[in-house]
Amino acid sequence: MATYLFKFTAVWLVAALLAGAVLYFVSGSSDSLSASLEASRLASCEGAGGGFSGDQAQECLSQVQRSLANLAADTRSDLIFWHALTSLAVLLAGLGFVFQIVQRNRTAGVPTEFRSMRGAWFAYLMVIIGLVMTFSVSVHFTEFFGDTFELVAPTRSWGIRATMLVVWVFTFWVGSRIASPDKMKPSIPGG
Repeated sequence: MATYLFKFTAVWLVAALLAGAVLYFVSGSSDSLSASLEASRLASCEGAGGGFSGDQAQECLSQVQRSLANLAADTRSDLIFWHALTSLAVLLAGLGFVFQIVQRNRTAGVPTEFRSMRGAWFAYLMVIIGLVMTFSVSVHFTEFFGDTFELVAPTRSWGIRATMLVVWVFTFWVGSRIASPDKMKPSIPGG
């Protein structure tokens, strides 16, 4: 049993680390933030620009850039936190399925029983999709993750969420495929 659970956990860990690294490098610069943030902050420098000398205007622009860099770093940490919680939820769901299929493996004796977990596999897949979508939507309606996806550029924001959904669905498929006992592989699509 432990071997099968370890196999799924290994696939999950690789996916979580790779996705986390990608998220780390695509977020964290002021370029990843919504363009309206920079425009509104620069407008305050330009609006007061009539009262600034050259050095004061340059200082205002420097403060805006520092502020945006700090905001981007905060957004990155909120995004990584969101990713960590989402990935843990996916791990728990995946381990639940692997545990269930290993238990079924012990009693399955005829070829028709080898496919008996296909419905459960799709049910766990729907649970994972629901979890990722719930975590994605909760970002907008709660302050738990800060203003993460409101601050990120809109196309990048939806792109990150859609990519994470694909990553976790693929991870569940590959992980359950690798972690399933050989005679139960027909329960996994593509098996």
